[in-house]
Amino acid sequence: MMKVNRLLGAVVNVLCIHKDGLDRLFALGANLRDLTPTGVADSPYHLVAASPEQLKALQGLKVEHEDITPRVLKSTSPNAEREGYLYSRGGKIPNGTRLRTTYKHKAIEAEVRGGVIWLDGRGYDNPSFAARAAGHGIVNGWKVWKYLDPKDGKWRPLEHIRSKREHSGIRHLIPIADRKAE
Repeated sequence: MMKVNRLLGAVVNVLCIHKDGLDRLFALGANLRDLTPTGVADSPYHLVAASPEQLKALQGLKVEHEDITPRVLKSTSPNAEREGYLYSRGGKIPNGTRLRTTYKHKAIEAEVRGGVIWLDGRGYDNPSFAARAAGHGIVNGWKVWKYLDPKDGKWRPLEHIRSKREHSGIRHLIPIADRKAE
């Protein structure tokens, strides 16, 4: 799906629209890009790429559609870099966090944007998948990556972000019986 985003050169939404609605839009002169000209699996439903402005217009025209934009595409929006977190296995990593790992004596960097870890132009939704893409085998990504602490500019183990949650006042909400793994 990232190819669709690069192909269009802009932030896009992927919408599923019935052929009747699409025909009405084309009759009005809408400049939408039909990604499935023969329909999805020869059905009357089409996948259409639409800009945020076009999406707003569709909503104003009350054209029935379903936004099926993958999270990876949504993460390329201008505000996605500044807002939110990547949530993964009991931890959350703030957007804008820089990550670094070493594989075969080579430093590899990534960044969290839009709730996704970006490494070499590809998005990963958890640290372990990103670590695997960096060359590591099957590993716990929380233990392999380091993050750049914005407070002091030092690289710290990523698992410290997850353990900060335990010391931030949330830990006392976990029943004592459930803490045995600590």
